[in-house]
Amino acid sequence: MSMSTAINLYLRKIVLEQRIPFEISLPPLDPESRAALLEAEELKKPGVGKVFKTVDELREDLLS
Repeated sequence: MSMSTAINLYLRKIVLEQRIPFEISLPPLDPESRAALLEAEELKKPGVGKVFKTVDELREDLLS
């Protein structure tokens, strides 16, 4: 099958189904990555973590 034929079949399938004709998913996260994402979500909540207005403020805090 040529590339042109394959693309035409794919595009026709999209038109017929009104969707991408296969499932799209992400691989499961390992526990360390999942924990890091949860921690990042917590830090985004108001009143949690530190907020810096400038890079200099951040640098000063990191070096103290």
